[in-house]
Parts: sequence; structure tokens; C-alpha cells
Amino acid sequence: MGDIEPGSLTIKFKSLSGDTLVLENPKQIGKEWKIDNEYLDKISMLAEKVSEHRGRILTKCINIEDTIAQMIKIYLFGKKITEETKLFEDVILNTSFFSLSKKWNVLKEILKTEKFKGRDFSILSKNVQEAIRKRNRFAHGTIIYRGEKFYIQYFSNGKKEDELNDTYFEKTLISIQNAFRDLTLVEQEMINSVEFPGPGLPFMSMVVSKAKKQK
Repeated sequence: MGDIEPGSLTIKFKSLSGDTLVLENPKQIGKEWKIDNEYLDKISMLAEKVSEHRGRILTKCINIEDTIAQMIKIYLFGKKITEETKLFEDVILNTSFFSLSKKWNVLKEILKTEKFKGRDFSILSKNVQEAIRKRNRFAHGTIIYRGEKFYIQYFSNGKKEDELNDTYFEKTLISIQNAFRDLTLVEQEMINSVEFPGPGLPFMSMVVSKAKKQK
């Protein structure tokens, strides 16, 4: 294949769980640039631990998104399920436009209303925003195997890369669990105290308009 420098060749392949992985610097482990199936199977098996952590992170972030959606519904329409609530879910809340980030922007507006006047949600906000960043990283980033280590490559004000190890996954899961815990505490408070039918769609129209202007 010629004189190609290490690092200039990448190979994409599927792990056993179906995740797409990128193998860099095959010259370090391949003989005459030959990467056989046995080697790819070995890397794929090593990648299963990474894939399991990734799946756990994304699942927990889905739980966060569902909780935020539930809090929005409770605030707008109360605890009673009505045709209005179902319509709201179908045409707004469950659409691709209404991403986790957009839902969070709406909830932030709700937490600024009179009902929550004087409350400090700075820690909750910090934890949720960190969870969203990590979610986007693992949902859209590329998993790379290089030099016997795994990395996640992503874009955040430029191309970035983090080494994936036990400490990294542990810290990530703790931050996501903290966000979920903080949200469920406020959700339970809303369930116990909110009066319905709530401000409904007029309020929603206003906050969705603001959410469109925010990243």
C-alpha cells in the first residue's frame, strides 16, 4: 500500500453491538497494513464495554428528557390527562423540532415564573446542561480506538477529543444522575402543588418562540 505514515489511515467498522468505531494507526498493530478479521473481532469485543457505557448514558438522558417533558405538561395543563394534553404531545412535545435542548429552554422559562419566585435553580441548571452536553457528545460523536485506548471525538467550539476510561464514565454517569435527581425533586413538588388547568397553550406559544432563538 506504499509508505503511509501512521495515523494517516483510518478504518471504520461495526462493533458487536452495532456501534460504528474508527480504528486509527493500524500500522502499529498490523503486518504490512493487513488488518485481519481476528484483530477486528478482538477490538470489537473490547469496544463492548464502551458501547455498554454509551448506551447507559443515552438511556439515562432519555429519562431526563421524559422528566422535563412531564414537568412542562404538568405546568401547562395540570395532572389531568385531556385531549389538549394529548394534542400538545403529538404536535409539539414529541416532534423532532422539540429536542432535549428545546425542552430544557422551555422548562427554564417555567422555573422563572411567579410560582417559583425566589428559588435558586443554579445547581439544577448546571447539572442538566452538563447532562445535555454529554448526551450530545455520545449521540453524535465518533468513538475511536488508538494506541490501545478508546476516545470520543466531537465538536464543541472546534474539534475536541476525550479519552474514554472508567473514571470518565463514572464522572459522566454521576453528573447525569445528579441532573435526574434534581429534576425529579422539582417534578414531585409540581405534582403535589400545581393547580390545573394551568396557563396552557398561550404560555407555550411564548416560550417556544423564545426557545427557537436560543441554542
